[in-house]
Amino acid sequence: MDKRSDIVSATGSTEIGRTVGGEVARRFGRSILELGGNNAGIVSHTANRDLALRGILFSAVGTACQR
Repeated sequence: MDKRSDIVSATGSTEIGRTVGGEVARRFGRSILELGGNNAGIVSHTANRDLALRGILFSAVGTACQR
């Protein structure tokens, strides 16, 4: 990572997050980390289940989990 960068953004596993986060912290930089997520969704018991299922499926598959 180039020390001239004010901020580092990384997507990957929690292992990668530990490495990137540690390196950036050593130089008091900032980081944005998206790590090991499963793209969780919370559905209320009063929700329209068909609509919720379509939304969750689109979020997980249609946007490559980048939501």
